[in-house]
Amino acid sequence: MINFLQINLNCCKAAQALVSKTADDLNIDIILVSEQNQACDRSWMQDQSKKSAIINHSRVQIDELGKPDMGFTWCRLAGTKIYSCYWTPRPDIAAFTDFLRRLETSIKASTGEVIVCGDFNAHHTLWGCNTNDKKGDLLADMIQASGMVVCNKGTDATFQSGNRSSIVDVTFATQRTATSITKWVVLEETSLSDHNYVHFCVEFSAEADIQPCTNIKVVPSKLKVYLDLNPLPLNFTTHDVDALDSGLADTITQICGSQHRPRLGKARRSVYWWSTELSSLRKDANHLRPQAEKEESWLGILLS
Repeated sequence: MINFLQINLNCCKAAQALVSKTADDLNIDIILVSEQNQACDRSWMQDQSKKSAIINHSRVQIDELGKPDMGFTWCRLAGTKIYSCYWTPRPDIAAFTDFLRRLETSIKASTGEVIVCGDFNAHHTLWGCNTNDKKGDLLADMIQASGMVVCNKGTDATFQSGNRSSIVDVTFATQRTATSITKWVVLEETSLSDHNYVHFCVEFSAEADIQPCTNIKVVPSKLKVYLDLNPLPLNFTTHDVDALDSGLADTITQICGSQHRPRLGKARRSVYWWSTELSSLRKDANHLRPQAEKEESWLGILLS
């Protein structure tokens, strides 16, 4: 079982910081983000526009890293090709059509199972919206032409800002994988973004290999050359130990010419800045959020 968290961070630094803590609490393996503030380390696999990324949060073994494209990036995990996508809300249908064409070509080049996640800024009843728009029609056609299935459940909004809400964050997959996706849900957790978290689990087949790669041979001369060109920070506090560990692990992986990363196990390392006071504040925020949204809705009706 692999746990996924999907979120548009709205380029917000605070939302990006909070997603790591949320992933720790929910025992998340892979985080699929859109509109990140910036990449934190080399465990972030970004697309060309740096507007979508896959984060290997629990350091599961990655079988293959795809070549980043404009609007999407992908990796292969346990034989399944996993995509993170983002496309701007600008009404440029020609550019959106080109994006979908490139994405469909990449999907159809796959020989195994596929999961696609992201904020497409497209609306369609196929994933729970009230109405369809041109982008939604194009995306729905692409999904169906690729023989894939939408995994969104229910009509809970994935985007909320004031009185506006919509479902623009979509998850779809090949049919076999779609049947193995469980607990797809829009969370009520505070995200500090104008988008909500989406959480789902994938139960991979018994023969899927998600074990760590332990047969990595380090060549000292290659490691020295690489570190001479890409030095690691030496002035760090205890708060930076996790980042330094991650950077060194990634460096060793790269100089070994391997795309596999060692799995560090399911034990999560706490986000260093988190405190009991912040936990209490988040609990209060999660409790008060539904009431605040209800009051905002009534205020909108009264003012209209």
